[in-house]
Amino acid sequence: MLRFTGSNGLVVSLVAALVAFAAACEEPKKQEPLPKTPFGQQELLIGLIPEQNIFLQRKRHQFLGKYLSDRLGIAIHFTSLSRYGNIVDRFTAEKMDGAFFGSFTYALAHSQLGVEALARPV
Repeated sequence: MLRFTGSNGLVVSLVAALVAFAAACEEPKKQEPLPKTPFGQQELLIGLIPEQNIFLQRKRHQFLGKYLSDRLGIAIHFTSLSRYGNIVDRFTAEKMDGAFFGSFTYALAHSQLGVEALARPV
């Protein structure tokens, strides 16, 4: 059995610590962007149902737009839906790729267009 004492033990301990530290400092792997959309889309249009302050709402969704744009490699645009009454019509007329619906508007869009919920904010 090898026994390290005194300065030899200190050197071995330092080398082991340096090896462990070097392994922990490995550069993190970059996330690869997802493949391009299957239909060759260059942008996504996402509708926003108006909340109390549309300007704060758009600012809040700006981060999501940047994240999606970086991951998908395409432009992300948001449009504000001004009235609840014509949401389903505008969704189809403007060829939106997605939208943030409330419970009632989702039920309408689901029954009339067959849209499916992908995520729900908490």
